[in-house]
Amino acid sequence: MRRDVGCLAVLLLVALAPILRDVEQASRPGLFARIAINRETVNRGAFFDGTLPLWNPYEFGGRPHLADPETLALYPPHVVLRALPLPLFFALSFALHTWLAGAGTYVAARVLGASRLISVLAAGAMMGGRLLLPFDARARSLDVYAVAWLPLIAALSLRSAGSKRWLPHPGLVVAASFGLLAAALNPTYVLATVVISYLFSAIWFARDAGRRHLLAQPIVLGVLVIGLIAVQLLPTARFAATARGREAVVHGEPSPSPDEIAGRPNPELVSTLRALAGSGRVLSTCPRTIDDSRWVALGLPGIGGAGGAYAADYGRFTQTVRGPTEKTRPSFEGIPEASSGVARADLMNLLGVEYLVDCGAPDSQRWSLIGAHDDVGIYRRTVPARAFWTCAPLPAGRAEIEYRLRNSSYDDNLILRPHLIVNIRWPAGLSDADRARAESALKLVPHRDIADRTWEYNLLDRSRENVEAIVHHPLVEDTQGIDRANMVVTHAPAAARTFDEPKSELIIGADECRSPVTAAVQAADRFDGGMIVDVDAPHDGIVFFSETYYRDRRAWVDGRRAGRLKVNLAFTGVPVSAGRHRIELKFDTRSFWWGAGLSALTLLIWLAAERRSRAPRNWLIGSTERSIPFEPEPSGSWRLPG
Repeated sequence: MRRDVGCLAVLLLVALAPILRDVEQASRPGLFARIAINRETVNRGAFFDGTLPLWNPYEFGGRPHLADPETLALYPPHVVLRALPLPLFFALSFALHTWLAGAGTYVAARVLGASRLISVLAAGAMMGGRLLLPFDARARSLDVYAVAWLPLIAALSLRSAGSKRWLPHPGLVVAASFGLLAAALNPTYVLATVVISYLFSAIWFARDAGRRHLLAQPIVLGVLVIGLIAVQLLPTARFAATARGREAVVHGEPSPSPDEIAGRPNPELVSTLRALAGSGRVLSTCPRTIDDSRWVALGLPGIGGAGGAYAADYGRFTQTVRGPTEKTRPSFEGIPEASSGVARADLMNLLGVEYLVDCGAPDSQRWSLIGAHDDVGIYRRTVPARAFWTCAPLPAGRAEIEYRLRNSSYDDNLILRPHLIVNIRWPAGLSDADRARAESALKLVPHRDIADRTWEYNLLDRSRENVEAIVHHPLVEDTQGIDRANMVVTHAPAAARTFDEPKSELIIGADECRSPVTAAVQAADRFDGGMIVDVDAPHDGIVFFSETYYRDRRAWVDGRRAGRLKVNLAFTGVPVSAGRHRIELKFDTRSFWWGAGLSALTLLIWLAAERRSRAPRNWLIGSTERSIPFEPEPSGSWRLPG
């Protein structure tokens, strides 16, 4: 036994040997690393504030955090390591999971009768797999954590199957529970490993009449594991129920290729963006390099990527972490866009984005240009919309809402107006920045680039004064859809479609309404999911929040529980009556505490059953407990019986 411990200690030293290099690599986060760092930042921020990491305000326009098992908020090994700096945290976690995979392989080989030398070589081969993937991918992938537990689970399953006890080996229960948490509750790896191990044992014990425990142990193991991880399982089940039916397909432009984002960034642009840190949510729709690093781009861009539209979720925020010593900055990942492929400025506004980085020109009525560098414009939002009062939403079907949001734009009163399309031809050699400034001045929202210097635009300001400004602008060579003699628009908005479908959704702005009233935000972007706003409603309506709807995020109006509405496919609305009100959004933690109670109860029952099962007779099987089937030989190795 002492020599086995020595072999495991040597494997640990091998796993820890490259830790300094891994720390250095972890200090330069790349594509996958930023996602993991963002989530771990939320974990630490919440626990530092003395609360649970219930809500991530920078992902999906606000999203349950603890309920998402991919955040590993409750993963025990990470809870223990969470006091370490982020680079050391990830490097050490990867090293320990590498050792865990090797140690499990060593134990499994010894259980199967291999010598220590063969077992060490097998463990070394398993640990050597770390060389096949770049650090940025392997150190932050959930697959790394999940696979690391499988060899140990296999070894403990074989050991447990050798006993006729109805209870599985205690180590197997712990390893399977940790492995399932590491896999973000995806049971494929753990389930396959346990099933294969017990099937192997059943085949090996074919001559043994007492094999009922081979069926009882996996069933009991499943019950115990589900009970022990209920603290994570119940919140996740609530989360999945809320998100059920949402499509994850992204429509619109593909993510930029490495060639498209290559090149040195403009230092003035970098300086301007860094000056915005902490001053509001920042959005980018420009597929250009903005700082010296790559972007979060899991098919969806972060700062510096092309836009993407979601079928049911029109907001995805994240945090960009520049390095271990630099301040994090709220940023935006994935945006809604019109059918033209250009970002929808009105929905960005609804999402409460404060600053916009764009290679084109956004809606000039809602975004003001504050600077331009290398044809990249930086805009500031002119209409506050983090939370506001508006008329009560109208029922509509999902297809109707999708159509309206893609083929209409909100005016100043938040009324959806169908797109009015005109064509503009620009002079040859015009830079993107100059065209963007002209579009901003002429109230033109880009719809699509037709070709040959001609662009298709949605015209929001249809007044005669603006039409004259378009016709007489020195950069406008020609127009289509405008009667240049009479200075009127000849094209009319497309006729509204009719939809024969159940009106199961709600949409704002589908009918005439008074101007929206901005709510004063008193508290927001909290990791406990809390948000407080004050509003003076002119008459009955709703307070619209640029926050993702989630069933466990409850609402209180003036201290009294109130209902919530899911509006515009993904946002939150709270009905209010006329007058002054304080509206609070609070996270309902009952699913977490119910899960924690169930986990504690399961633990107590398991410990009591373990103590009772040590009696001479097993009350479930009806026979005395037999010794394990893997018996030591004089050489010190282990052999299978028979």
